[in-house]
Amino acid sequence: MNALLVAQLVLVGLLAGEELIVRWGVQPAMAALPDDAHVRTRIALVKSLKVVVPILMIPAVLASVAVLVVGGTGDGLVWRIAAVIGFVMSAIAVVQAAST
Repeated sequence: MNALLVAQLVLVGLLAGEELIVRWGVQPAMAALPDDAHVRTRIALVKSLKVVVPILMIPAVLASVAVLVVGGTGDGLVWRIAAVIGFVMSAIAVVQAAST
């Protein structure tokens, strides 16, 4: 395993962990709050994630593309292409959602 692949796995793992914690840890706790506190908490969460997610997502996408290019045409090429396409589409969706 080369350094580029390790860096890519770390970045993608951090991004996935952040998404997992927000979905299964933070959102259920926020659902139990009264409406006013829920809205204030959600606004604060969005403000902080607007910084954290791009900091993780941009290098993760770039590292994933680099792994795809460096990986060559060996085993798993179709899976790597599918993963990068899905990841890039997810990044585009996040950017579009953040700009609205």
